Amino acid sequence: MRIEGILLTMVDINNELCERIAEETKNRFSNMVFDARIPRDKKLQEAAYIGRPLLFYDVNSPGAQSYLALAKEIMTRDSR
Repeated sequence: MRIEGILLTMVDINNELCERIAEETKNRFSNMVFDARIPRDKKLQEAAYIGRPLLFYDVNSPGAQSYLALAKEIMTRDSR
């Protein structure tokens, strides 16, 4: 087993502390931190509550788009 990377989740771009933590994590672990970040998203909570995958519940939500960006990033890393 190997660690593919570090994923920042529940990111609140309007929270200064959250942004500082993200930057410190990036500085400390550099290339291990994914560029994709999963934001706090009400649609994520709603999809989990009703037991549906977010991509089926609301593919256009910020959370779903962030997970799609993560998937692309992982595929790009693996192809190198």
